[in-house]
Amino acid sequence: MRPRTLLATPNWAWDRSPLPVDTLHPPPGMPLEFAYLAGASSGTAEIRIFDGYAAGAGPGDLSEQVAEFAPTCVVVTTTPSLLYWRCPPMSVDAVATAVTAVRQAADCPVVLIGPHPTFTPDWTLEHTGADACWRGAFERDLAPLLGHGLDRGSRHLHIRSRAGAGPPPDAGIAVLHPAQLPTAAFTHFDRSLTYAPHMWCVTDEERRRLTPLVSGALLESSRGCPWTCAYCAKGPVRDRFARRPLQRLSAELRELVDRGVDYVFFIDETFNVPGPDLRALLAQLARLPLSFGFQGRADLMSSAMTDALAQAGCVYAELGVDVVSDSLAKEIGRRQHLERCERGIDTARAALPVVRFNRLNLRTVDYLDIYEQDDTDDWDYPPDPAYPYPGAPLGEALMKHYGRTAFDWAFAQRYSWWLRLEVHLQRTQPGLPLATIRSLEDAFLNLDAPAAAALAGSMEEVVAVPEFHQQNKSIHGMGENVRVRHPRT
Repeated sequence: MRPRTLLATPNWAWDRSPLPVDTLHPPPGMPLEFAYLAGASSGTAEIRIFDGYAAGAGPGDLSEQVAEFAPTCVVVTTTPSLLYWRCPPMSVDAVATAVTAVRQAADCPVVLIGPHPTFTPDWTLEHTGADACWRGAFERDLAPLLGHGLDRGSRHLHIRSRAGAGPPPDAGIAVLHPAQLPTAAFTHFDRSLTYAPHMWCVTDEERRRLTPLVSGALLESSRGCPWTCAYCAKGPVRDRFARRPLQRLSAELRELVDRGVDYVFFIDETFNVPGPDLRALLAQLARLPLSFGFQGRADLMSSAMTDALAQAGCVYAELGVDVVSDSLAKEIGRRQHLERCERGIDTARAALPVVRFNRLNLRTVDYLDIYEQDDTDDWDYPPDPAYPYPGAPLGEALMKHYGRTAFDWAFAQRYSWWLRLEVHLQRTQPGLPLATIRSLEDAFLNLDAPAAAALAGSMEEVVAVPEFHQQNKSIHGMGENVRVRHPRT
């Protein structure tokens, strides 16, 4: 019998964690990870994709799909899409619900992919009930196992029956050079599901400016990054920057056009690294009936690059500024100059319809202890907090700060609740003494779990809504002098 693999995305609405980070319930995006697996499985297995999130499905819908398709294996992803591997949800409750739904319909192995199994395989299997998980880059080497049985094994495949002795060393995390990634195949996606073009927190006015774009997809033109920003969860899977072959990208772009997609968002860590490969890709895009958006660095935006992006069909740029000073940028490995960032944003705004720039709050009490920061390094208006993630130096530093030897998802979730409360206090009571903030933090982190969850659920959500972006029209903030000036006592 030919192997049959079901690739399933949980409906993230199944997870009702209080006050989640933005990436638990983001706008649905086409799961690029399944396009890679479908491409790598070509000719070896029958593939079906179930996107419970985009379909708004219930657990029973997944059970029905499993009963009808009778898969020999089910793969479940632990993030809403590959875009969120660097900033994953802190909870795997929706994944556990998906595993249970599979179990109710069939007795077949369930394999997980994502950052949770990559960095904490035993914890992930224990909290979800899955049979196995793949650690790291799965795109090329997982597919042959799905087609011929997990018993063939791999040092990157963590099997539940063998768990208990702790996770293998980092050598067990698979890393692929971007040139080794298979050509993503979109044939198996449900054509009745339309994915809105990915543009974070775009206003209604901006969307009208971009009409008639209706159908979006995610792609990678590169993987990794030349910089080492402490808050970015990219290591080791996305540690080194390299481009994907243009031939594979061209095949993916043509298939998306044939499917009626009119917008592509490049999830690269830094799409706009200049060079001949970027110029060749932009020339290819200019010949296609596609608009596109990207993530990149503000300080790399020159007039020549912006003109080339605009001519190639770029309509949306999400540019990282992230830190408040050049000295802090150097301290955390970002290495940038704010003046150059400001010029880059102004240049981009002159030529591209929608430009966003991201900022992160590293002025919270623990980050002040972890990183050297000048007392004058403040935004005019405190932005959203930088969250601790596995694979990010910031996440590792915070765990060490609290005496933890391994990444603790439950603590990271509770700490993220605290960060939202702390930033709310910064915005509403900027004169609170540091000693008071530390006392409140200690009290919150030592609450029992139900009490902490209840308090988190009562908090105002601190999210980057469109109105927030409208208020923050310069890299210096909204200019209302709501500055974080914590007295030391």
